[in-house]
Amino acid sequence: MSWILVTVGAVVILSFLREVKQYERGVMLTMGKFTGIRSPGWSIVVPIFQRMTKVDLRVKAVDVPDQKVITKDNVSASINAVIYSTPIPPTVRSWDVVSFCVETPLCDTVEA
Repeated sequence: MSWILVTVGAVVILSFLREVKQYERGVMLTMGKFTGIRSPGWSIVVPIFQRMTKVDLRVKAVDVPDQKVITKDNVSASINAVIYSTPIPPTVRSWDVVSFCVETPLCDTVEA
């Protein structure tokens, strides 16, 4: 009987732990209210009262497929592009930006 209580207790305690990787930050909500940012490492989250959302802080690159164009003087050209998105602070990303994917891309323009 006691080993069942020990096993159940260990499962409950382990369910409170959350890992935040080096390239992430954890946005902590307690009963729906922002309470802080968790840095990389292990964090304790009480499942009923708290919630943690992980935010990725890495720079992302999206390759745009080659596009064939014809200039005004009938010269064929092939254009390639890369879209970089820069990380923004986790609190801004979680609360202030409605559409994160639309707000962050930075495009390099090439003038010929």
